[in-house]
Amino acid sequence: MRQEIDCDGYKVTFEESPSLKEAVYAKVLEWFKQCEAFNGESIMQNDTPIIEAPGLLAAIADDLFKFKIDE
Repeated sequence: MRQEIDCDGYKVTFEESPSLKEAVYAKVLEWFKQCEAFNGESIMQNDTPIIEAPGLLAAIADDLFKFKIDE
């Protein structure tokens, strides 16, 4: 199902599906395992999760959601 997000002066669209949800879940779970961060305290207080989080979010945005920005 096509989803739309209205932002400040532009629109973002993506295709929502059960397979997308499963892929995001798998990607995030893999990240927790790789960073060995399984609670909020370990995520916030260790360098690895803090350094790796932007890469995780970029991969999810680019490779999984594949957001399209309409200006």
